[in-house]
Amino acid sequence: MPWSDPTREAAFLRSLCRELLEEHWDFARGYEAMRYFPRYARLTNIPQGATVCIYGAGAAGRRLFARLQQHRPDVTVARFWDTFTEGDVPITRYETMDGEALHGCFVLLASAFWREILDHMGETIRLEHVHVFDPAPTVKYALVLPRAKMLFVPVPKSACTSVSSALMDYEGISQSLMHKLEQPVDLCDPPYRDYFKFSFVRHPWARLYSTYCAMETNLELRSIAYIMGRTEPDFETFARFVADNSDLVADVHWRSQHTFFLDDEGTSLVDFVGHFESLSDDFEVVRERLGTTLSLPHLYKSKRPINVGEQPWAGVAATYDRYALDMELFNYA
Repeated sequence: MPWSDPTREAAFLRSLCRELLEEHWDFARGYEAMRYFPRYARLTNIPQGATVCIYGAGAAGRRLFARLQQHRPDVTVARFWDTFTEGDVPITRYETMDGEALHGCFVLLASAFWREILDHMGETIRLEHVHVFDPAPTVKYALVLPRAKMLFVPVPKSACTSVSSALMDYEGISQSLMHKLEQPVDLCDPPYRDYFKFSFVRHPWARLYSTYCAMETNLELRSIAYIMGRTEPDFETFARFVADNSDLVADVHWRSQHTFFLDDEGTSLVDFVGHFESLSDDFEVVRERLGTTLSLPHLYKSKRPINVGEQPWAGVAATYDRYALDMELFNYA
C-alpha cells in the first residue's frame, strides 16, 4: 500500500492511535486478544438443554430470562450474577465470580457495562465461554426519511453514501447532515411500522478489500496499521487481523453485514436487501416505492479494480469462516 510519507506521518498517526486505544476498549486489548472476544448471542446459538448463567439481574437480564422461558424452555437458568442481591430472583454477587462456579455454564451477559464485566471475567475464566446478549436486538442505525416513509440501514462500503445521498436529495435535506441523521432506531417501533425498510450488501471479500484500500486516505482506519505493529500491512495481514476480530467489537467497516439488520433470532428487520453488484437494478425497487426517477450518484468510487472472480485473494482464506453466514444469507457462497 503506498503511503505519501510514512516518516512524516508516523508521529501524528501514533498520537491518533493512542487516542483510539483510550477510546476503544477492543483495540486496547490488543490484536492477539481479538480471537477470544465473544459475540452477540442468538437464542438459537445456545446448545440444546444447556445450563445458563446470566450476568445482569436488571431490566436487560429479566428480558433475557423471559425470552428464554418463552422460546427456549429446554434451557435451565442456574443463577444470576450482579453487583446487588436485592430482588425476587436468586442473585450471586459479582465479587464472588470465579471460573469454578461458572464451569459447564453457557454464560450470557445482559448489561450495559459488558466491557467492564468482560475485563473482570478475563482474569478468572476463558472469554470464549462468554457471550453477550444484545439488550436491544431490534435497534439498528438507520437513516430516517419521513417524507418518503422509509428507513435506510446503511452498511459501510456497500454504496451506503451513494444511496444516502440520493435519498437526502429526495427529502430536500443538506448532504452535510447525512451522518448526523443516521441514528439508532428500533426498527419494530410502531411509528415505523408502515415504513419501507431496506439496505444494501456487498460480496464480503470485495467489501473487505475496499476497506483495506480506504486505509490509504482514512486516518482512523490507517491507525489500525500501527495497532497491528506494521506501517504498511499487506492485504493478507489485514485479512488475518479481521478474521480474529469478532463482530461484537469489530469496526463497522468489516463487521458482518447481517448484524446491521438481523435481530438476535436471525430474523430480518428490513423489507428489502439489495446488492452492490446489481445496484442500478436493485435501486429500482426504491424508485418504484417513491414513484420517481431519482438519480443515484456513484460516490467514493474505488480507484482500484475489485473483481472477486479475478482478484488474487491470497488473504481471504482466513476470513472464509468469519463471513460464512453473510455468504450464505446473501447468496455469495
